Amino acid sequence: MSYARLILSASAKEALPTGLHKSLPPRFAATPLIQHYLDNIFTLLPIFEEASLYSSVDAVYHPDEKASAFNHWTVRMVLAIACLSQSEQRGDTLYSDAVGHVNAALEHSEEVLHPGMISSIQATLLLVEYAMMDPHHFDSWTLIGAASRAMVDLGIHQDPPRRTSVSRNKLEIRRRVYWCVYALDRSTSLVQTRAFSFSDDASQVSLPFHQSSMSPKNTSGPAQVFLQSFDAALAYFQIREIQSEWYMDLFQSGRDPWQDPYPYIWRIYARMTDWIQSLPASILPSTKSFFELELLYSYVYILSPSPRIPHIHEYAQRLIFEHGIGYATNLIALISKPSNTTKPPVTFYDAMRAYMTGRQFVDVLSRNIDVILDPMPPTPPAPPAPPSMSEDPLAPPVQAPPPPFPSPLMPDGLSAPQDPTARAINAINDFTNILSKFGLRFGFTHWRDRFQRESTTLLQQLYQRASISPLPSPLAHNTSPQAHPTFHSQPWLVTGGPVQPLHHGLPTTPPNIYPPQPSPFGTTHLSPPFSNPPVIDWGSTSPQTQGTSPLGGPSPLAEMPLPSEGRVRQARVFGAGIHSPNTQPQQGGEQVGGGWDLNAQGGGGGGGYI
Repeated sequence: MSYARLILSASAKEALPTGLHKSLPPRFAATPLIQHYLDNIFTLLPIFEEASLYSSVDAVYHPDEKASAFNHWTVRMVLAIACLSQSEQRGDTLYSDAVGHVNAALEHSEEVLHPGMISSIQATLLLVEYAMMDPHHFDSWTLIGAASRAMVDLGIHQDPPRRTSVSRNKLEIRRRVYWCVYALDRSTSLVQTRAFSFSDDASQVSLPFHQSSMSPKNTSGPAQVFLQSFDAALAYFQIREIQSEWYMDLFQSGRDPWQDPYPYIWRIYARMTDWIQSLPASILPSTKSFFELELLYSYVYILSPSPRIPHIHEYAQRLIFEHGIGYATNLIALISKPSNTTKPPVTFYDAMRAYMTGRQFVDVLSRNIDVILDPMPPTPPAPPAPPSMSEDPLAPPVQAPPPPFPSPLMPDGLSAPQDPTARAINAINDFTNILSKFGLRFGFTHWRDRFQRESTTLLQQLYQRASISPLPSPLAHNTSPQAHPTFHSQPWLVTGGPVQPLHHGLPTTPPNIYPPQPSPFGTTHLSPPFSNPPVIDWGSTSPQTQGTSPLGGPSPLAEMPLPSEGRVRQARVFGAGIHSPNTQPQQGGEQVGGGWDLNAQGGGGGGGYI
């Protein structure tokens, strides 16, 4: 079996329709599609140089020039991705055109997909981008695993030694390919809760685009519009680096709970906040909105329970509530924009992210509803003690204080935020609408149906609560009108008051596969700090009990079918790693509820934000 057939068969899901073949459109019709790809996808993932793309286009459309197989593959895949990113519904004309272009590209797979060539990795990355927007035909995790392995085999994960003579163009391509593989591998692993293909410690590659470094933060002027800028790609690589660090620390490097986890959480939280605040002015507003969604998703991710933090603090619960609302508000504004406008592409990862973020929102609210819906802003936990004055280079770094509490979003047309109960109802409805749109777009409606069932009990409680005693928001929550009319940032509201103690014994937010716990998120009947949770038998199925949970939250549900049928990849992991749901934990191992295990909740398919 050839390498191309091996990769395609390993990542295959549903068979592509054999009779659907799209003829090459005239160049005047292909040019807007190519430009759409450059404006919306290439700006974040510049897999190759823009000039090489236009060279491939010229070769394919020039009657007197013989185009290579890679030229045909590149042009066809770019056209397919551009069509797919503008599709509104699975099966519409743009979707059919995309499938037709992929069928045409696959005719050249034997000449393009073969080991030992950087161009083969670039071709695989184009197929990964397509699979993220069409999860029915290819498994993106299998494909990015193949690209990662090929990249490591070629040594691209290490910059050549200084004494080695390498041309500038070749070094630039190596670095572009590495960082695009890195970003897609990290994005895929986070959203599917899988192991990385390679570790950060095993890699040492400088960022590309040295001739076009990050623009000054306040740079402006009409000339900037006509300059090629890679600021968005560099910022994208930077947030993937930060995410890679905390995902490895919280989920992959061990399972022993930390005695004092929040100094680490606040430090990572502050790093991501600094990242969003330092974005260059050259980045388009639509891309900044995409980055803000990435930030809110990351906030909820690190604040949720994990093996290192099985019990989350009450202040973290309140932050999850606020960031979950911000995520739903901004995401529904993004996906409501026409697909042919300039905006980051919507991929199937977004559906999984939306479900998991909405599920964390429902869990934390249903387990501690009275505290979460308190209209008064919470008091941040006690900041760490100031370090002693020391010039020791081995001294621990200065600890970051807890973040200030974000003020509620100001709805359009209102002079004050809504009461917390109304905001919670609107957020759950927003998550449902988001998952409905994604279900129409990608042909997977089980995320929406599952979320509706899981949030029904909570919605009934919220409607009853709103009808009995609606609570107005305090004046302290008043904020200035938002500068942007569509996307809402979360300004910070610094609060004062007495210091709130840090309770390490607060219970976790368990997903539906875990047994109910008494007094969840309450302040009574607390278990000892970091008491060991029960070991879960991952080989058995989740509870099948129907009805209302004793916790008053979502009822346990049957497992949903996995949308992915790709083969299991043996990841190259440095560290303990996460146990697969299909294997038993090691003797003495611990399982933690309320995390982001999509496989345990009926997910894990191929293709959000890239």
